Amino acid sequence: HIRTMLLQHRNTREKPFRDEKILADWNGLAIASLAMVSRALGKEEFLAAAGNAASFIISRMRTDDGGLWHRCMNGVAGIRATSADYAAMIYGLIELFIASGDPRHLKSALDLEEYHATYFWDTKTGGYFTTPESAADVFARQKEWYDGAIPSPNSLSFSNLTRLALLTGDEEFSRRADMLSRQYSHLADTNPSACAMFMAGYTLSAGPLQRVVIVGKGEDPLFGEMRSFLDAHYLPFTIPVLKNEDREDLVSGILPSVKGYASRGGTPRAFGCSMASCQAPASSVEDLRTLLGITKE
Repeated sequence: HIRTMLLQHRNTREKPFRDEKILADWNGLAIASLAMVSRALGKEEFLAAAGNAASFIISRMRTDDGGLWHRCMNGVAGIRATSADYAAMIYGLIELFIASGDPRHLKSALDLEEYHATYFWDTKTGGYFTTPESAADVFARQKEWYDGAIPSPNSLSFSNLTRLALLTGDEEFSRRADMLSRQYSHLADTNPSACAMFMAGYTLSAGPLQRVVIVGKGEDPLFGEMRSFLDAHYLPFTIPVLKNEDREDLVSGILPSVKGYASRGGTPRAFGCSMASCQAPASSVEDLRTLLGITKE
């Protein structure tokens, strides 16, 4: 009763304004989080929310030359994006691709990374400048390395490059990741807590990283069971890729590295590969458990 009376009294006061800005970098981090939660909890509504946010940014906050706007307010996008916007959106789109299996999200991530590298990458020493080379309102171009409440664009980018290298097999991503890691060597050695996101990415790159490609018809029960098995386990060194053979041309066109993987006699299979080699494919959930070295509880 008292709570109801208090609420009624509060509603007589003018409500505070809500910040209506839509920011590319914050949405990128939110998209990644929603995609991860959708896999962990098996909740499609979180995946749908991530997809809707990504679609809005990609369709409503792109510049004419393929870049990003930093913010959108009242339907109007503006302010040229910084490295933080690109790094966070690429991070979110990669996670959304992993969760949904929709190769269009990976295509968007690759397009943004190409733009990011073209206009922000330091070709001399490595790392991404905060502002593009065309920025005329800064005295000197700087780079952000330290992670705070929000990870730095270079920390996020290291994780992005590491995963894009494994997903695509493109050595250019590996080359940039290596150059970027060298820039972090002193900071990681003297103050690792200041670059926690980079350390997470480095753990990924230095560990037994592998890509698991599940191939089959999207409606096949075994395809779904294999996917659910991966989502139900904490596999920090594994990047799942869903190759739905109903969309063969679209998947192989964006991700040529999986073109040679196929089901056998209509039965879905899972292929586990590192940067150097692949293991024998799994044709059942139990085979997939063995491939990943997961013991039964």
